[in-house]
Amino acid sequence: MEIRRDITIGIGALIVAGVMVAALSIGLFWRMKPALEHILEDNIVTLDAVREILLVFTARGGQALESADRARIEAAIGSMRDNLTVTDEADMVARITDAVGVALSGDHEGLTSLAVALDRIARANNEAMAEADHEAQRLGEAGAWTAAFGGLVLVLLGIYTRRRLERRIVRPLHELSRVLEASRAGDERARCKGLRGAVELERALKQTNRLIDRVAAAGETRHDPRLVDQASALTWLLAERDGAWAVISADHGLVAANDAAHERLSHEDGPSLLSAMIKAVSRGQGDGLTVIEQGHLGLYRLPDQGGVASS
Repeated sequence: MEIRRDITIGIGALIVAGVMVAALSIGLFWRMKPALEHILEDNIVTLDAVREILLVFTARGGQALESADRARIEAAIGSMRDNLTVTDEADMVARITDAVGVALSGDHEGLTSLAVALDRIARANNEAMAEADHEAQRLGEAGAWTAAFGGLVLVLLGIYTRRRLERRIVRPLHELSRVLEASRAGDERARCKGLRGAVELERALKQTNRLIDRVAAAGETRHDPRLVDQASALTWLLAERDGAWAVISADHGLVAANDAAHERLSHEDGPSLLSAMIKAVSRGQGDGLTVIEQGHLGLYRLPDQGGVASS
């Protein structure tokens, strides 16, 4: 059924779009994790090792280091060797190891060389942290834009789905309800417009018009038996004609019409057009009129809105 298909397509598109937006956003934010872990697990470890070595030498104030202090320095250098993450970091660690050996011997220049080597490796790791932070920010911005774009897509899909359902389902149902209510209230000219929509609803609109025509024709035949065969046959034949066609009775008005004629008569000038056609049938002449029974019944080709009827 087209109604079920339209609803399924509309809701399905929103669900698929929502899942895609969620997946893309999660994927981008997940890619941020390695950059953040790189900062926490690698660079900070090296910076802590630098701080540990400086702290040991500073705390002793130039005095000879004890075995515990030497063990702390060796442990810090070992941490550096286990976290080689920047370019030439292995060479930097080797320079620090050499400088520590000289500094431990009490050489002042060894302390200066150690400070320079520690500063170099600290700067390298700080630069690596800055690059990782920049990458994390870039991915975060990409994730934010993806979420924003995905939200816009969802909004547009929602608008499109609403308009599609409005056009293909809601409007035909409203038109069907309007005509049935008008017909129940006694409006004999109420007919469904030829709206485009789901096949089931288009068929329902046409069948409603034909049903109303048949009910109207049945009511008329109680007053004029001559209309029985003519109205019954023309009701179905009109559906096969191109253009707006109607069967008009001079005594009872509209007997039958195709969808295009119902659409034409639903306009503001429909009542006046119908009155003009009834008068033309009663006279037996008029633009667009084919006389079926002189002065009583005629086949009429309705004019376009604002136009003139033609036969």
